[in-house]
Order: sequence, then C-alpha cells, then structure tokens
Amino acid sequence: MIKHLILFAVSFLFIGNSYSQDKIVIKQVSSESSCRQCTGKLIVSNGKLTDSVFGGQWGYPPDYQIQKINNTDVLILDDEYGYSGGIRIRQLRILLLDKKSFLDEIYKKSIILYYEIHRVKNNVPTNYIYTNDPVIKIDNNLEIKKQVIIQECPEINDERCITLKTFEETELINLSNLVLKKNI
Repeated sequence: MIKHLILFAVSFLFIGNSYSQDKIVIKQVSSESSCRQCTGKLIVSNGKLTDSVFGGQWGYPPDYQIQKINNTDVLILDDEYGYSGGIRIRQLRILLLDKKSFLDEIYKKSIILYYEIHRVKNNVPTNYIYTNDPVIKIDNNLEIKKQVIIQECPEINDERCITLKTFEETELINLSNLVLKKNI
C-alpha cells in the first residue's frame, strides 16, 4: 500500500512538473526612460526557456496576445509607433513559443497608419494626408483589410479637405503554413 502511495506521489510530481514547463508566462517591464524611441520589454518563459522581446514606445512594452495556430502557441505583438513628421505605423510581429523554435519570428509587417506631406499648390500651403484604419483578424490566417483615405487640405481658414481617393485593400496570409514550415 505504501509502495502504491509513493508511486502515485512521484507520478503526480512528475506530471505536475511537466505541466509547469509548458505554461507560458509573460512579464511586462517598462523602461526607466520615457522617450519616443525608448522601448519596454516582455520577459517570456515557456517553463524551460526564458528570453526578452523588446518593443513599444515611450518606455512601455508592446501590446500582445497569445494564440494557438496549428496547436502551436504563438505570441502576437501589435503596437503603434509615432515618428517625427507626423508619421504613425502599426507593427505586427508573430513569434513561436514552442520549445523547438522559442521566440523565432515567423511574420513581421509594418502598416502605415498616417502621414502627411506639405506642398505649395497655386501659392497656397497645402497638406496631403494619407490615413489608414486597418481591420486585422487573426486565426489560422492573418487578414489585414486596409481602409485608406487620401486628402488634400489647403491651409486656408474655413477651407475643407478634399478627398482625392479612397480604397480598400485586403491581404491574406496563411499563418498555419508559416508555423508548419518553421517546425519542420
């Protein structure tokens, strides 16, 4: 009876220990500095391996989520960055969390959200503005639906912006294939 109890306890410890090794733990760490180009970081652990992923802006770490693609845990970083001159981008990064390919990046894309160009048209200072409000869906596929508006905005009181062009563009990426290729 005692032999069975000891065997059960050892088996329980072994199973409990293997579970904790598969658990993903992420700690967000802000930088002590707070500047536009100062990144924060995520300390990522899968129970056996631990490493840091840098990103974000103004000293804050990037936004993230964990998702399963083809039964593989992935870390999805989704963040916006602002640059001088009024340029804003959204950056998506997808990293694997499994033991074999821990934190290997399988996808990275920067999407321009906003920028403006200043020109003089007919002796009138004019801003040409590009805005993009993308809709992003992630499952076994990544779908990026860009919704773009390009405007001409004269710098004259009470003068309204003129919409030069609007369009939508959809990009579809098969994330299942990216995960499979990396794990082969």
